[in-house]
Amino acid sequence: MEHEHYTCGMKQLDKESNNREVIEECSALVMETIPRLMRTIRWEVKSQRPIDLSASQFRTLRFLKHHPGTSLSQLAENVDVSMPSMSKAVDILVVQGLVNRESAVDDRRRILLTLTIEGEEMLQEMRTAMRACLAERLNSLNVNELTQIIEGMQILRSIVIKEEASITQEEER
Repeated sequence: MEHEHYTCGMKQLDKESNNREVIEECSALVMETIPRLMRTIRWEVKSQRPIDLSASQFRTLRFLKHHPGTSLSQLAENVDVSMPSMSKAVDILVVQGLVNRESAVDDRRRILLTLTIEGEEMLQEMRTAMRACLAERLNSLNVNELTQIIEGMQILRSIVIKEEASITQEEER
């Protein structure tokens, strides 16, 4: 009977062997690669963003793009900064015309935050520049290598999306 083989790094294991080694090696590779990729992306974002926009302000804009109507406390928690720091960052973004701050209809004490058109345009410009930069780095790969990356990223994204949904359900309880 012929066995299917899987290759992870330099190891080749057959389907019947314990796949724990492959899982651990894959986990280690993800843990090593993603932070490096994120560092590269952060560096590129830093070089692309306007001088007067801090990293936490940029993360704030990105979060508001996907979560319009977020409260200041939700935003601080998700951007991982203190409430006073988030409040100061939002004040600056409001003055710059990138974020709208409005009182909630049902509770005037609660503030809801959304991007302005200018904020959305800035994010789109930066996203376009980042995609071009990443595409330039990937340009040296052949179609087979690119396809492998696409397939791997699709699998990883599906795992992350499931985990996000689980976290969201827990938070709503």
